[in-house]
Amino acid sequence: MPDRKHVVTFRDPRDFSDWKMEYDLPSLSKLQVLHHYLYENNRLVRKTIPKMHAVYTIGKYLIPKVRSMYGLSSDPQFLPTPVEIPSEVKKADSPMVCYAARLDRRKRPELFLDLARKFPDVRFIAMGKSRDLKWDRYLREKYAGIPNLEMTGFVDQFESKLHSGILEKSWIMVNTATREALPNAFLEAAAHRCAILSTVNPDNFASGFGYFAKDGDLESGLRGLLDRQIWKEKGERAFRYILESFELTKAIDRHVREYKRVLGN
Repeated sequence: MPDRKHVVTFRDPRDFSDWKMEYDLPSLSKLQVLHHYLYENNRLVRKTIPKMHAVYTIGKYLIPKVRSMYGLSSDPQFLPTPVEIPSEVKKADSPMVCYAARLDRRKRPELFLDLARKFPDVRFIAMGKSRDLKWDRYLREKYAGIPNLEMTGFVDQFESKLHSGILEKSWIMVNTATREALPNAFLEAAAHRCAILSTVNPDNFASGFGYFAKDGDLESGLRGLLDRQIWKEKGERAFRYILESFELTKAIDRHVREYKRVLGN
């Protein structure tokens, strides 16, 4: 449609190293990864992106990455994901940490599940399921019987209050993935005043609002955040950041302003 205005917002742009991680730890199969690679990175896509009237990213650290990947003449603009802020948050009285992601291999959920055995006085809740049903069943059988661990399976956050309820009670959200862009789970956890304990650090989310376990030292990170309730100060800082840039009305208004600018009115 050459008479229309075209924009693109990058949520998870994947370069060669990202695709290698996907291939090494596929969600379903290596063939599925190759299929997605050809779909997202074919010549027509690479040719089309520089012709867009506007290019955006959901994370600031993604700006130079996208510009380099597609040979853009200028930087993409940051366009925050709208996040609903809960009207009230009441944390659990005793330590509680959660996991809110797929249980796929690339996400390495077993690192979170292993923590439950090392911290018997902390309640662990893992939300999510794997697209590989055999892998999902293996995880549930392996970690069954840990008294302080609950695996909820898939939670539809739009049809159930369970997702928001778990984030509200949790002190810390743990992310164990090999890579991430800027996942909604980070933003939603921060909106619920959770500290972030993560093996990745997009836009300095983990280092600024919790603990960046860059060497995989999740155990040290969790102990540090629980010590003297440091998680609480980190969670409040995360909440203020979300309130400033990602709050639902502010973020949607910013989207509308950008689209009006592109349209010229």
